[in-house]
Amino acid sequence: MTEEHVILRIPDALREQFDREIEEKGYPDCEFDFNDLKNITFRYKGTRYRVSAIPLPCILEAQKSFDGNQFYKINDVANMLVVWPKSYTEVEINHYTKIYAASGITPPLKFVKHRRWRERAQSLSAVEEIEKKVKELLERDRLATSIRIQTVNTDNEEEDVSSLAAELEHNLIDEYLVDQKRFEETTLESEVVMELKGQIEEIQKKIREKKEFLKSATNIIVQRRFEEAIKKLSAELDEVRAKLSKQSAH
Repeated sequence: MTEEHVILRIPDALREQFDREIEEKGYPDCEFDFNDLKNITFRYKGTRYRVSAIPLPCILEAQKSFDGNQFYKINDVANMLVVWPKSYTEVEINHYTKIYAASGITPPLKFVKHRRWRERAQSLSAVEEIEKKVKELLERDRLATSIRIQTVNTDNEEEDVSSLAAELEHNLIDEYLVDQKRFEETTLESEVVMELKGQIEEIQKKIREKKEFLKSATNIIVQRRFEEAIKKLSAELDEVRAKLSKQSAH
């Protein structure tokens, strides 16, 4: 039997009671039902919650200590179980699942996969300009006939370096926030589009079924009922298609 460790993330509403049970009894009164990795149920205090198994960006180590000074590695942690609040819809669950899957477990590692593998814009003209400046400096150094040493104020230099570092950090933060916002908006839009396409397929399937029943129906009243149902479904289909077109236009 193989022992596996995971990180459990539960809703804020359950956290206080959950922690209190662990402190008092050493374990919480909860159960998991694992049908497969996509169908996991968390039961706590008679309530069932939906759970998603999300792989972490990298493998973590689970460690144990007997005295608080020396720590021993006991296992690897590669997955996180997220217990979703009862109020979350399917769209919200899919949205936050993608965010968790692209992030680590600490704030600096939010969207770490997205930031690590993102496409970076490279300006060819900027690279050529830098190469030109470097060659020019090297040529000046080669042709120099004398060397002059100039003393500078180190305090001012440190201030300049600090200002430059602060400016670079500010630019990096701005760039990260822009990328994060763009990633969230793109993810949410794609989920909405997928949901609308799913609704269209479901409505089209219902229309086909109603038409098949209409062909085999011999009673006029039953035929009219099927015709009315088909009209309603067609109107609903047009409405969903309009939403999809509007969403795609954005």
